[in-house]
Amino acid sequence: MNTPIFSKNDIMEYSKVRLTSNEVPIEKIDTIVQHNGILPNEVISLYEQTHGKNALTKLNQKNPREPLYYYDKQRILVIPQYSSEQRAKRYEVMIKSLSDIMQESTGRKINYENMERENKQNVTSIAYDNFAHDFIVRMFVNEERYEPGRIFENHTIHDISKIIFGPLLAVGQHRESKVICKGKSEYLDSQIVEIGGEKILNLGYVFGSQGGILVSKLTRELAAIAKMQGKRKNINIYMFGRVGALDDSLNRHDIITPNGIIDWPKLRRKDSNPVHITNVLSKEKCPNFIFNVPNVLEETKEQLELGRQNNCSCVEMENYYMVHHINMAQSNFDDYLNISYGFAGHISDLPLKGDNLATEKDCNIGEKDAVSVIINDIKKRQ
Repeated sequence: MNTPIFSKNDIMEYSKVRLTSNEVPIEKIDTIVQHNGILPNEVISLYEQTHGKNALTKLNQKNPREPLYYYDKQRILVIPQYSSEQRAKRYEVMIKSLSDIMQESTGRKINYENMERENKQNVTSIAYDNFAHDFIVRMFVNEERYEPGRIFENHTIHDISKIIFGPLLAVGQHRESKVICKGKSEYLDSQIVEIGGEKILNLGYVFGSQGGILVSKLTRELAAIAKMQGKRKNINIYMFGRVGALDDSLNRHDIITPNGIIDWPKLRRKDSNPVHITNVLSKEKCPNFIFNVPNVLEETKEQLELGRQNNCSCVEMENYYMVHHINMAQSNFDDYLNISYGFAGHISDLPLKGDNLATEKDCNIGEKDAVSVIINDIKKRQ
């Protein structure tokens, strides 16, 4: 027996927030075209070539992540998806679920096209990697060919040793933080902030393996600098973000600092061995694991209960990839880098108690506290 966490109405509400706007409600969308491995400027250019200038209108999203566009003449929602395979799959599950529910309830089905770059999956995967590579090297700007696309005007990150992954607004507005420079890139939001007199790199929200790919590019560049300087460099990587609580003692906005990960696909194959997280923010000695799942819309009560039985106190979707790539980077660059990782999750929903992400609620309280936990650790290390 599988008991879905999300009801059909929940899926409708969840999807509308992420795919529509006041100007373009779901009733105005007949077709959704998802372009994987393509940047926003590329999809705009593609539609201008085939449909004329200013063919696409950018949506004013209720819950903005990557930008979405609308072609009104054919009532098409256009999604440029350029972060990861996992993000592509999450869109696919959401859109197909939404379309099925709409057809069942209203008789109207949304057409869905899920397209790979050059119609090739391997080309799409290469594009995800290339986008991350170009983004990172344009922060360091150590080659003249990358100068035109410099991310930070008059700044590089050669001397930065601390990186925070998480929404820029929360980091920039913290009382201990001062924004030095905003990054310029359609790939990912970024900024340099000053905390306790030290420059810190802040990268925005990442999906699936995107964060891990960025870590691999960042550490490669930082290792090259350390090798050139002839000294081993300490690198502190932090991330904060939403997690769903599985532990009954947790409430919305609480902060959790897990020390391991149980991967659902592995657990389904009877492999309950956790991936250890050397979480520098965690003070807990008992097992306190993240349950890594592919997407929220396919969660079931039985699945999450199984995660809880295996010492998972929360459910989340990005840390598994971050930790994997950090461990790889430490192994690859051990002569030049000493990498530490810290994750602070703030509880955004209580899925086993009927409180899921279908209804957007204020998450600023927990988010601010998570940032404070990270900044306190940064100051302690200065």
